[in-house]
Amino acid sequence: PGQGSVDFKLVREAGTMSFKGTFDGDQGFGRFQFDPDQSYYDALQKMGVEGLENGRQHAFFLLNIKKDFISMVVRNCSTPIEVRDIIALAVIKVDEPFLKYWKNSGIEGADEVRNLASLKRLHIDPDYVEELKKAGYTQLSVRELITLKMQHIDGNYIQQIGRGSATPIPVGQLVSYKMMHIDSGYLASLRKVGYDHPDMLEIQMLYRSHVTADYIKAFQDAGFANIPARTLALL
Repeated sequence: PGQGSVDFKLVREAGTMSFKGTFDGDQGFGRFQFDPDQSYYDALQKMGVEGLENGRQHAFFLLNIKKDFISMVVRNCSTPIEVRDIIALAVIKVDEPFLKYWKNSGIEGADEVRNLASLKRLHIDPDYVEELKKAGYTQLSVRELITLKMQHIDGNYIQQIGRGSATPIPVGQLVSYKMMHIDSGYLASLRKVGYDHPDMLEIQMLYRSHVTADYIKAFQDAGFANIPARTLALL
């Protein structure tokens, strides 16, 4: 800033932004022009970046995306890679350890750049993955990881809700329980009265109908054993 007419430039790897205008104290107005550095974009094309013809050069300048960053992304992601994906990864500031982990994780979908952006935004890290593995979920896909994280489902919740179950509860069922606020105490109470393996829809029906273990036991004490869960929900 200065007084009167000013003319200055901001130079970055992606190009140069030229500013020309007028300042009055700390306020100013004027015009700017972006001149891309063609050698920069030629280098990107050689690295396998596609979609540069879509007029997004200014985004590389505004985000100050350096060639070293793009080279690091290309080393750790499948190529060719789209311009929009480079921009997305730059916005969330991924680093090489992050990309290397997911590249070598063997998790379905971890090689897709858009999934990587979602993993970063949701703070899904190796610790979270290991926590879920310890809870019995060793073959989760990226989509399932994202679904669990969005519902704030962690290893502790899984252990609590699955207590007494011989096999891990399916991911869709876990999410349904969490969304409906069905807790481990409710499931355990159903097991005590003989309902060890009701399916997800049956549990939802029982819960929505306010069917408790005491309610079921009252029927059992009256001689009505093994009433189907769906029937109980309608009584």
